Amino acid sequence: NARLLLLRPGRIFSDEERQLAEALRVYVLDARQTMDFFRKLSEFCGIKAPLPPQLADAQKELDLAKANGVIEAFTATSWSRSISSETPLETILPLDSSLETLTQDLRQDWIAYRVDQTIWIRGKNSLNLPRYQLQEKLQEIFSGIQNISLGEIWCSKDKTTYHLPIRFSSSCAIGSLKRFLANFTGKSLFTAPPQ
Repeated sequence: NARLLLLRPGRIFSDEERQLAEALRVYVLDARQTMDFFRKLSEFCGIKAPLPPQLADAQKELDLAKANGVIEAFTATSWSRSISSETPLETILPLDSSLETLTQDLRQDWIAYRVDQTIWIRGKNSLNLPRYQLQEKLQEIFSGIQNISLGEIWCSKDKTTYHLPIRFSSSCAIGSLKRFLANFTGKSLFTAPPQ
């Protein structure tokens, strides 16, 4: 009557893998649950009481990190894992496919990355908006963040994806942007953030 726990902090399990684990009566903690690790571990062990003080303090650290935009704990995820190992390293890296794969792994329609002093949002135009309306919608979404400025949006030829450059004037602005984007992890950027 043993219960099995599978810890995979560096991997996101697909729906099919989760169904298989359930069928085998294996409880899985993957990359998506690492920020709630101590709560999930307590839940697995059937502990209804509050966490012991040391574990509660550790969970508070994870909660604080999550509020500041961290999406995984206990692992260093390599975004380049989406470049297949059979593909030799090229002089021009295929970032578009790597970013697309990472977006799918995270189960969201956007990804943010930084190049020098610009943060880029690469996203899917799931609302099929023309470029100017997409720019207005994104301007509205990011309007509450101080000390950032949005550049002109770039759309793919088929208008299914876009790149939005965001410039920032202080390191505080990066922190604000990370905390803001934390509301959208695992979600569409066009959904309203939780209150």
